[in-house]
Amino acid sequence: MQPLDMARARDLAEQWWTARDVDAVFPSEAAVQQFLGWLRQYQLGRKRLLDTLLAATYRQAGIDSLLTTNPSDFAVFGHFSCITPTATATIR
Repeated sequence: MQPLDMARARDLAEQWWTARDVDAVFPSEAAVQQFLGWLRQYQLGRKRLLDTLLAATYRQAGIDSLLTTNPSDFAVFGHFSCITPTATATIR
């Protein structure tokens, strides 16, 4: 599966962000504390900051299932069921 070019990725992110059935979640104080705890607990470095903050935000929002092309990014936390799209999936 080839990565999207930047313009297409930005357009798709905006489409998802503004979709009627999307509930936006933002880091809370609890999510930040979870993020800092996971960085310490799993000895994660700077390359894992964004994934870890995203995972902590999801965890504190009660989200436990993710659609991702990189399930290994979330496996370390042991809290998420990851669904990986198939290579035949088409993005419109």
